[in-house]
Amino acid sequence: MYVAGEKNGYAIEVCGRVIDENKSPETSVIRETRGETGLAISQVLQVRTVFLSPGLIKEQVHLYVAAYKNEDKIGSGGV
Repeated sequence: MYVAGEKNGYAIEVCGRVIDENKSPETSVIRETRGETGLAISQVLQVRTVFLSPGLIKEQVHLYVAAYKNEDKIGSGGV
């Protein structure tokens, strides 16, 4: 993957979007995982909440992981 001209760099692409009003980060990550990957996960574990650019913007990013099995694939994803 191309990362700002770095030949030895790498990036991890994650599912994500803005959290809907009155929704929890957990609910949002489960919904986005279904839409973007086609995986129906049910339990998530929060890894960390981080600021991508502290001092510049107040945006927080909530990072989660989840286990899944082949049987959890319910669609093609890509939404």
